[in-house]
Amino acid sequence: MPRNLISAFARGNQELFHSAFLAWLLGKSSPHALGGAVLEGLLSLVGLYLPNQSYTIQTEACDRGCRFDILIQSAESGPLKKGLVIENKTKSLGQHLQLDRYRDQGYQVAALALLPQTLDASTRARYPVIEYRQIRDLVSSARLHRTPRSPAAARKTVMPASGELAGVSAAKLVPSLIPSYGR
Repeated sequence: MPRNLISAFARGNQELFHSAFLAWLLGKSSPHALGGAVLEGLLSLVGLYLPNQSYTIQTEACDRGCRFDILIQSAESGPLKKGLVIENKTKSLGQHLQLDRYRDQGYQVAALALLPQTLDASTRARYPVIEYRQIRDLVSSARLHRTPRSPAAARKTVMPASGELAGVSAAKLVPSLIPSYGR
């Protein structure tokens, strides 16, 4: 029996799946009832969160020969300048040269890793490192928000249609959404 959502989909080490799933969690209007809590928490982890800004999240975005796993951009000017590139390392060992290319193009850069040990020492010293356990903790500590939906949309979602989500902790509803690595 699968221990969590990722193993249930049998995608435990596929980077594209992980990036798409994380982008979905980061989306303020995604149908997960987390609102902007995960995005705000992630941007706070790397010191780039500013309240009252709207953000766009893209996967597999390209710019001048570079492909970004996840790109977060703000519609307003601020510390993100061109945007925050999150390089997702789920399986391969990360090296700073790829991240240096993104930084040299004017992007803010962070590395996402299952374990920080999968990144070389230079990468860990140069760039913020986000661990999957931190994403899990952001999801677990988020407060679920009631969102208005049509009856048809309510039937298509896994969330309860009763509207009793306001103030409920995501940790109570989805206790093991993201696997626990390194704990």
